[in-house]
Amino acid sequence: MAIVDKNVTPILSVNDSELMIGMPKGLTAATGMDALTHAVEAYVSTAANPITDACALKAVDDDQ
Repeated sequence: MAIVDKNVTPILSVNDSELMIGMPKGLTAATGMDALTHAVEAYVSTAANPITDACALKAVDDDQ
């Protein structure tokens, strides 16, 4: 069950890839797979819309 409400949605997210430099390789890989899983979940969600679909597809296709 998900908790969805505008009051718990962040206004801004800052992602600094340099923070991952010191992480163990296994943790980095697991974090990447978790992000991919979230993107796929967002794309196939029954609550998906064109904006969430675009964000999910960008997350899956991002080559950074």
